[in-house]
Amino acid sequence: IVAIDVCTGSVLGFYLTEKVDTAAIKQCLLHCFMPKTYIKKMYPKVKYEWPSFGIPQEIVLDNASSNESYDLQDACKTYGIDIQYCTVASGHQKGVVERFFRSLNQAIIHCLPGTTFSNVQEKGQYDSIGEACITIQGLYSILHIIIVDNMVNGWSHSRNGVPAQLWRKSLEENPELELRLPSNKKDLQIVMGGGLEHRKVSK
Repeated sequence: IVAIDVCTGSVLGFYLTEKVDTAAIKQCLLHCFMPKTYIKKMYPKVKYEWPSFGIPQEIVLDNASSNESYDLQDACKTYGIDIQYCTVASGHQKGVVERFFRSLNQAIIHCLPGTTFSNVQEKGQYDSIGEACITIQGLYSILHIIIVDNMVNGWSHSRNGVPAQLWRKSLEENPELELRLPSNKKDLQIVMGGGLEHRKVSK
């Protein structure tokens, strides 16, 4: 799951998961909120900084059922985030995210042992599960290198600039867009780590 600032093209945060549900989306939002101060310590091979963070004013989601949950709506309402939904069958409205995943797949995923390839014909008899040989920690390290060094701090042809530089420039030129951070860490852990659901009261 990934969140991208459409204006600058800077990735705000991501979350690696096998199951896309409300809890996973909230973890991605949590990664967006917080400054990426952990990178130099946890991933020393990452060359550049990841400057983009903060609570967004608005997020745009597709129409998956996990995106329309009461739990997610409550979390966003708590932090003053407006939710907009793409119209049904509108792939063109998700071009920024689709390009991100295509670039990510081309850069690393399809180069690693165990790739599932982009189509069945290309895969053929290749044993993706049998050939897979990377740990989740290794994948996280590779993802940070690609996202921070190549995407956030690399040249964007579509925006004619470097997303990290555009992010900083945008904040300098628009001081009213101050970075919003959660005011209370404990409340943040409860809202983003817990879960809510509607239930009917019975006897």
